[in-house]
Amino acid sequence: MKILSLLTGVASLFLSGLLQSAVAGERLQYDVIQASQKQRVTIYVQGSQAKIVSSADTASALIYNADNRQIHILDHANKSVTTLDQASLEQLASIAQGMGEFAKSQGGVLGDIFKTMGLDNSMGANSQIEIKTLRGEKKYSGQVCQIQQVFNDGQLSTQICLAKNLAMQAKEKNTLDSLLNFAQLMLRQGQVVLAQFSLPIPLLSEQPLQGLPVYIEDLSSNTTATLSGFKQMDVSSRQFALPSGYTRQVLSL
Repeated sequence: MKILSLLTGVASLFLSGLLQSAVAGERLQYDVIQASQKQRVTIYVQGSQAKIVSSADTASALIYNADNRQIHILDHANKSVTTLDQASLEQLASIAQGMGEFAKSQGGVLGDIFKTMGLDNSMGANSQIEIKTLRGEKKYSGQVCQIQQVFNDGQLSTQICLAKNLAMQAKEKNTLDSLLNFAQLMLRQGQVVLAQFSLPIPLLSEQPLQGLPVYIEDLSSNTTATLSGFKQMDVSSRQFALPSGYTRQVLSL
């Protein structure tokens, strides 16, 4: 009986550990300043999923799934969910680039109209991205980090300070890297999408970041984001469930 009791206890501890690991995740909080507006952006990451909410817009949220590389834009006011995927963005970029080339060839008023819509020939084009790592260390919110500068066609676009002593769990770190990589796809190939949903995204390296961003400065939009909270915590999978009863649409062409 003692052996059976011992085995039962071990099994219980094992299952308890599995259940805890199943909901373990990360919470990152950033204080974002743009012009005169200040907001707190919170990112919940658990396994292959991430959720982004902002104190400035409680009626919206973003949910990202790294397994299928889809981002869902939740509009609680209108009770709708809009889904973006990589194929749709690449299709959008291809069509917009073709339109831009046509507008450029026509010139005059037609070209101006297309540029006003954001459909110029630069959309989806490959720009020259250069990354420079500065010597020395900086400190933001008490965290030691190293500055990386991102240049777009020779112009300084973003400064990001990466901390290597903030350890994320491997799965969650991969999901965060995937989310940032997908955001770069949106930035470089989906300007029309970004304009429609007002999603300011700083230009970053397409490679996984060597550390966690504790400070980001986007010079193009005069926006800064500083990590103000980082915590490993249990994150319920319900956080990432799409609301029932919401109208759903997939952005495609």
